[in-house]
Amino acid sequence: MMSGTDMKKAAELFTELRDYLVSLNDSGLYYQTRYACGAVRSLEAAEDAGEAEEIIRRAFRGLFPARGGLSDVVLWDGDQETRAAINEPLRRIEKELRTIVALHAAD
Repeated sequence: MMSGTDMKKAAELFTELRDYLVSLNDSGLYYQTRYACGAVRSLEAAEDAGEAEEIIRRAFRGLFPARGGLSDVVLWDGDQETRAAINEPLRRIEKELRTIVALHAAD
């Protein structure tokens, strides 16, 4: 079972991801943006820790599958530094969520 701290951190990361995707206003990320919005709404409505944990796992798998999804997205800009800067939030959020989900994979 995930700790309360990990669940809170995951919820914050999904909220940050949602806000970032919305701010991009990229029609190519429409479904991922909607999925992230739904994940945040579901987490806010979760009635207990077990339900919240399942939402976190499902949302992570849905947004960052082994192939496709946000794992494979690269937001493009001709300038390499700008490209790195606009992709950093996606990579950081994915890495932090992957760490939380992996820590509790056998739970």
